[in-house]
Amino acid sequence: MDDLTVGGPEYIVDRDIAEVTSTSANLSLCLNVEKCEIVHRHGTVIKSAVLGSFTPVTPDDAMLLGAPLLPGKKLDITLDMCCSTLSRAVSRLSHIEAYEALVSLRSCFCAPKIQHILRCHGHQALTTFDDRKSGLKLVTNCDLSDLQWLIQAW
Repeated sequence: MDDLTVGGPEYIVDRDIAEVTSTSANLSLCLNVEKCEIVHRHGTVIKSAVLGSFTPVTPDDAMLLGAPLLPGKKLDITLDMCCSTLSRAVSRLSHIEAYEALVSLRSCFCAPKIQHILRCHGHQALTTFDDRKSGLKLVTNCDLSDLQWLIQAW
């Protein structure tokens, strides 16, 4: 097990962490406290010694599996990084066969992650990302009509 998310009031989270720790010991696993984070509002006092040893993260900076939990500065930074990666990938994908490039573009290179993040948050950059017609033209070396663009299955 690599990632675990637990939520709720402090006493419940503390109890759940104790359960995970005791159960994982039977499986020869251990909780890496140095990598553990606790998301709470700034100024909240954590009473539990175990939870107090976790790295504090404010809700605005919280990430879950690489995606920001809330819209704001962290979301903008994450989207900029993903768009940069996607742009670099599109420019390089034009050098391989069109089918392989299209499959790679559709399933890799941050495209699904960007779409998911933008649609979950209703971000203003969604319209910019949806204007990816030129990247698809470059990768496939095909000029798509407006109708083809509308009915293509992303």
